[in-house]
Amino acid sequence: MTAALDSVLSLAPLTAEHLSAVVEIEQASAFVPWPSSLFEQCLRDNYLNHVLLHQQQVQGFSLCSFGAGEAHLQNIVVNQNQQGQGWGRWLLNKTIEALAAVDAQRLFLEVRASNQAAIHLYQSYGFENVGLRRDYYQAPVGREDAYVYVLELPKPR
Repeated sequence: MTAALDSVLSLAPLTAEHLSAVVEIEQASAFVPWPSSLFEQCLRDNYLNHVLLHQQQVQGFSLCSFGAGEAHLQNIVVNQNQQGQGWGRWLLNKTIEALAAVDAQRLFLEVRASNQAAIHLYQSYGFENVGLRRDYYQAPVGREDAYVYVLELPKPR
């Protein structure tokens, strides 16, 4: 499926020109969306940021901080209208390839304990659950736990 998507999707570095589309996707997808100022900060800091493009339109994004051989997937989202088509897996795969290319050795992330679709994706990709952060996320009522996952990244070819 990934090979078929390679012919219709592309990955590009996130730039300031993409910010409005990224913020719109985030606001439509997240229970507590990031403010635009956080996305702007990701452009300035030590991040590896990408957008998923379909027909030159932003349909998703990934934001990863990295340093000292480790990366942290801060946020990964696919437009709600495009979910369920393998685009999230494609974006995760391309993000991992990009991190391996800059010599990141492992990738950490947090995921809502209730987000079974994302947990399934991460586990199917080989991520291992290494911890729990209690009350990490805001929830409709109270707080929600997050699982911490890690993936040892492949060596670049």
